[in-house]
Amino acid sequence: MTFTSVVYARSVKGKAIRLGVSGRLLDFNLVMWDPETDSLWSQMTGKALYGPAKKKGLALDVMPSLFVSFSMWKALHPNTDVLDLPPVRSKGWHFTTKTLVKGKNRYGDALGLAVESGGDAVAVSYEAMRGQGAVQPPMKHLAPVFVWIPKYSSAVVYDARIEGKPLHFAMKEGLLVDASSGRKFDPLTGKEVGKPQGAVLARLNAMPAVLDFWKDAHPSGRVVR
Repeated sequence: MTFTSVVYARSVKGKAIRLGVSGRLLDFNLVMWDPETDSLWSQMTGKALYGPAKKKGLALDVMPSLFVSFSMWKALHPNTDVLDLPPVRSKGWHFTTKTLVKGKNRYGDALGLAVESGGDAVAVSYEAMRGQGAVQPPMKHLAPVFVWIPKYSSAVVYDARIEGKPLHFAMKEGLLVDASSGRKFDPLTGKEVGKPQGAVLARLNAMPAVLDFWKDAHPSGRVVR
């Protein structure tokens, strides 16, 4: 219901655990359970909610992942093998109604991508990314640039720093262009254009989410719509 997608490492303090569905929800978000510690975990934040893991203040480590259309994934990884591709069940209510389950008017900007680092968190709506092409909100420990890729109706988030120096991007003629230097980067791959040995923007982990629900879990986080 919260439209969140994330990949966690299945180990805590060096010990493997098995995560399953607990049958519970917290603010409409999935609550996971592991039989090894008999603890409950938040799917959105990865933090332990109940049990021995909660008492120890444990949290799951996030693994790199990418939430994009399959056509974009194939463009990035053309040799990908798919073992099973089940029929997709659309959740169109996120997009087509002006009233979500919490009764808030969020048509057009209900969904987005979120980035978190060192206790600082920011989320940008897909609508804002579609409108601007590139959105670069400030953060304490990161310099993220949220990028919309029209061909694949998908978005990615890059670290806008090259060798520690932040660049300031705008989308021009389908490329990410730094305002100061004029350096150009491919928004799909993050590779610098026109230089065989050019720099490559590092991709950041970003979580898709219904932004109202994400804000509930990150009350101090900022949302750009």
